[in-house]
Amino acid sequence: AYENKSLTNELERLKREKKQNEDKLEDGKKEISVLKEKLKELEKELAEKEEENKSLTENLKAKPKCTCPPDIAELVKAASGSLVPLYRYLGSSNGTNHFYTTSPDEIGTTTPGQIDKRGYRSEGIAAYIYADPPLLVAPAVVPLYRYYHEGIRDHLYTTDFNELACGEGNPDGYNYEGIQGYCFKNSLPGINRPLYRYWSDNANDHFYTTNESEIGTTTRESWL
Repeated sequence: AYENKSLTNELERLKREKKQNEDKLEDGKKEISVLKEKLKELEKELAEKEEENKSLTENLKAKPKCTCPPDIAELVKAASGSLVPLYRYLGSSNGTNHFYTTSPDEIGTTTPGQIDKRGYRSEGIAAYIYADPPLLVAPAVVPLYRYYHEGIRDHLYTTDFNELACGEGNPDGYNYEGIQGYCFKNSLPGINRPLYRYWSDNANDHFYTTNESEIGTTTRESWL
């Protein structure tokens, strides 16, 4: 009887052990199933990253290696379509008042040598400036302000708004007439040309030209 009871106990122990192993096996199967799902997700994510990396690589190959800013000369060339003529006239009864405008309607003629009814004679084109500041080169250009002195019948043009009391008029008698156009504030060799400004005490006249040979000098205080 004792031996039979021992066998029975051993059998029960083996059954419990078997059950435990079966439970562990089942848990292992579930864990393997979960791991397989995670593996699938990782493989999918890896495939997406590889595709993204491939796309980025192709884009990098397609882009130029240098992303340097465009040359100022190219920007000026691209914006050249905004340039307009700055016409030059000589007028008034004494024939000493030089007048410059981008609007030929102010005088009525752009034909060199032709005289309008007020006595202004067209002297052709003095320079080319921008009617409006082009976006491509906007930081490099400044307004060209226009003033007129009724007493001496003289027009004055300047890029310095502070020169004549910020457009409020000044004791010298010059009245602000607005912005004539826009020009470069700095010299760009090979791209633009200086617009020289001269003053004659004898004629009480300001004169502007891009051709220094008209006066013969570009030295300050030198126009006779």
